[in-house]
Amino acid sequence: MHVPFNQPKVSFKGSAGYEEVASIVKPSLDCLSQEPVTDHTGYIISAFRVFPGEDREKLEKNWLTWTGARQVYNSLPKHLGLKRLTFHKKLFPDGGITYVLMCECSTLVEHVTEALVFVDHLRARCCGYTALYRPVDVF
Repeated sequence: MHVPFNQPKVSFKGSAGYEEVASIVKPSLDCLSQEPVTDHTGYIISAFRVFPGEDREKLEKNWLTWTGARQVYNSLPKHLGLKRLTFHKKLFPDGGITYVLMCECSTLVEHVTEALVFVDHLRARCCGYTALYRPVDVF
């Protein structure tokens, strides 16, 4: 990459690209908007690291169990409005966060206290970094 001397150099050393491997959409709709539907939309996002030598093919096959996605699907309170679960993997898995589980909920922001309690139950599984997020801007 050629950068003129008067332009700042940009480093992408810490950046990573992810691709969607699998998803569960509720209700089953063919096309959901990538943008949040309302200001009440929020996300439960879990990030996972993989130890060297782990069988990634087996992990990807059994993602519903080890990521907690099955627990989210079956146990998340209905009024939080689960819309979509998506499982993403890092394009070039050379360390760092290898897998990401994203759970989109249409009314999570309205019930944030209850969502935080649910996230604490996910954290008790000790298998990833989990937190709540809400969109601030869409671009």
